[in-house]
Amino acid sequence: MAMTLIHSIPAIRATLVAGLLMLATILISYLLFLEEGRTPAFLPTISTTWDYVPANYLSRWSVSFSCFVLQLMAVVSYCATRDRFKHSQLLLGMAVVGLLCLSVVGAACSSTKLPSCRGAGKVHDVAAVTFFVLYDLYLIISIKQLGASPVPALALAGAACAAKIRWLPSGYLGTSFPVVPVFEWADVGVIVIAQLVLALHIAQPYCVSIADVAEPGKPRGSETTSITASFPANKITVATVSLMFGCSVITYPFALHQGIIEPGFPYVISDTWWHAPGDIIARWGVTFSTHLLQILLLMLDHATRRRAHNWLWLAQLGTFGMSVVAVVSEVEQPILHVVCALTWGVGVDIYMLCLLYTSDAADEEDSVDLGGRRIIKKKKKKTKRVSR
Repeated sequence: MAMTLIHSIPAIRATLVAGLLMLATILISYLLFLEEGRTPAFLPTISTTWDYVPANYLSRWSVSFSCFVLQLMAVVSYCATRDRFKHSQLLLGMAVVGLLCLSVVGAACSSTKLPSCRGAGKVHDVAAVTFFVLYDLYLIISIKQLGASPVPALALAGAACAAKIRWLPSGYLGTSFPVVPVFEWADVGVIVIAQLVLALHIAQPYCVSIADVAEPGKPRGSETTSITASFPANKITVATVSLMFGCSVITYPFALHQGIIEPGFPYVISDTWWHAPGDIIARWGVTFSTHLLQILLLMLDHATRRRAHNWLWLAQLGTFGMSVVAVVSEVEQPILHVVCALTWGVGVDIYMLCLLYTSDAADEEDSVDLGGRRIIKKKKKKTKRVSR
């Protein structure tokens, strides 16, 4: 199928980025935990290290982004193996739902008392347990069906089963050794390794691309490739807008009931994002929508024939600023929150104004409007009549 590639990244590289980002987040959070002299020094659970500043901000953003990328990789794995894997749709569902739960873990801290967390312990625990169960099973079954070395699958199965001792009643183990954290860290480590093994065997020939696909009989580019799965721009747009504005609407009645804002309009939207459950909703939904918006900006740049390409970076920076606004509330870090909010408003507004300006400036010639349609204007010739 003929297409014009806008941006492309190998699936294996995307998996490495997501895995390394998660590992870096876990390691940095633990080092900060030690630096601040918190207990236990050996060994806290991973979630415990995410309850304190600044690891809480880092984990909220990086976990969301890693889950977003790994969900795309799950789709790649499904497309590559749906003809030879049994129950491939079930495996895809397990991976997507499991990663969705992990993103909730990042958004909902484990502590409900710490001002730096303002989380929901039960929501956090249920989401964490669901993630480990579903994603462990997904990786174990996938690796087993590959017919590759059974060592990663057996190691993952052992670590997964051992990590489930966290469900035992407190004090049941009768030891001061941090058994639960050790097995939790081991489970996470084996998950990362198993994910890389799966990617190396399945995703290596594949890429995740943003492309302008030609309509039948109307080729737009000379590149030809095989498309295994696609997500139309209109559906991504609907998902982005629904998440962004849906979170703003949903958090309003909670903030109103809690007395955080006064009835009526106008009100500052981010005021509804600093107290549970509004903070958890914003950390999850708004951050996820900004990842989608980054993709849409690349599509928009191509659809408008790069009319404002020099200002695209400003819109992308503003979108990143919005993701920071969602994970860092105005109560936690007011200066950082306000600066990022201004970056969002100014960056995206300037880019949109540049798009409108460049489209208007090109109206006298062949140009492309914001919808990507070709506009051809014919100039009228003036003739003079001479009478005798």
